[in-house]
Amino acid sequence: MFTLPREALRTVRAVARRCQPGRPSGLAPPVRIAADGTTITLTVAFPEAAVALAIPAADNPGGIASLVVPMALVEAVEGADSDPVGLHPSEKGAKAGAAKEASAVTARWTDRGLPRERTFDPVRPEERPDPPPLPASWTTVPETVLEALHEAGRIAARDTGGRFAFHRVQVRRDRIVATDSRQVLVQAGFALPVPAKASLLVPAIPVFGSKEFRRRTASVPVQLGVTATHLAVRAGPWTVWLQRDATGKYPDVDDVFPKGHHPAVATISESDAAHLLDALPTLPGHADENAPVTLDLDARRVARGVAGGVAVRAKGDDDPAATEFTLAGSAADGPPVRYALDRRSLVRALSLGFRIFRFAAADRPYVSIDGDRTWLAAGLHPSAALPPATNRSPTAGIAPVVPVRPHCSSPENPMKSLNGPRPAGRTEPVPTDDLDLPAEAESLRLALVDVVQKAARLVAALKHQRKEKKALTQVWSSLKSLNLGS
Repeated sequence: MFTLPREALRTVRAVARRCQPGRPSGLAPPVRIAADGTTITLTVAFPEAAVALAIPAADNPGGIASLVVPMALVEAVEGADSDPVGLHPSEKGAKAGAAKEASAVTARWTDRGLPRERTFDPVRPEERPDPPPLPASWTTVPETVLEALHEAGRIAARDTGGRFAFHRVQVRRDRIVATDSRQVLVQAGFALPVPAKASLLVPAIPVFGSKEFRRRTASVPVQLGVTATHLAVRAGPWTVWLQRDATGKYPDVDDVFPKGHHPAVATISESDAAHLLDALPTLPGHADENAPVTLDLDARRVARGVAGGVAVRAKGDDDPAATEFTLAGSAADGPPVRYALDRRSLVRALSLGFRIFRFAAADRPYVSIDGDRTWLAAGLHPSAALPPATNRSPTAGIAPVVPVRPHCSSPENPMKSLNGPRPAGRTEPVPTDDLDLPAEAESLRLALVDVVQKAARLVAALKHQRKEKKALTQVWSSLKSLNLGS
């Protein structure tokens, strides 16, 4: 029998759910429970990653070396109580000569003071993947490696198609690199146990940022080890295996960074960065294609008495005018530049702590360097940059309403086709006794409804066409500016 704390089962299940990119899909793998002296290890293995939690051993009177239980058992017993759970392999299976770890398991626990018991079917052999082997040696690395792996996983692409493995994280001897083809994050300054001039491509999974993982890894030694098939990360009681991708190709990001001088520089203050992180997700255009926003750098504003040399503008597709504000605590240096970019990349850079952004030109990627970390992202096409606001009349940008009249045979005199020729010099009202006024009014109403519907369809088609054109332009501009295929 194994006696396990339910808190450990809750934790291992929560962390295991983060061992897959995106939302978990398919059947959850089983949990392998192994006893080794004073330690019990709970391991969950996925096709591309595995995670293990080591806890102090409790009662194991039966001397069982290992036991495999379905994840459904963990879900059933985890609860919120702190009472332990006892796992009892089926004696029937053992007497029949079956391996104990393939036996049915009966779980006994208490729920709100009431005893509970439930028996679970054995896990079939084909559903019990073995955990990956441990490295022959471990190398102690800084704790910041965990944060670097977490942030790299957030940058990597979710799409698995294409020429390059953008959905992977590249681990090299001195750096950890991630890109989704439009933005690049390089975190350097490490001494990792990776052969010189070699790189490992591993899955981009969110396990290292989960609160359950971090709760047990605060201020603990972090070690890395490499096997023929995996990169292993050990932090406190946790061990995570990341399967190496032996066939994927990764771009040489060193060739992506623009060469030469970046004359235009924006230095964002801490207060302005906090304001941007709060405002950018809700500024106009946040739901539009590429979520565009414009940074306007002009140091001459200070000379003209305007606080701050950096202005921010945003405008939705349906907005008549842009929303604009100046970053009073930030500074611009170098020649003026008006730069359009996806606000989501700017939010990510600011949340990572980048504050100084350099621009070579409006049609080239922008760069930020913070110690051993480097950020690069492609901007949008220069045509997406919004100009400064100008003085407008109250109705500026609003199309005038044009009255619609029914079709008639004589444009010069619309009433002629309805009432015949009008005698010269006659000024009295045209007689309408021969007209069916309700019918004419209904005809006019239907004509107006038809015109409005056609106009709405035309506007929708034009907006769709414009978005498609902007998307294609952006894709082409990003590919040209990043030059990832060269």
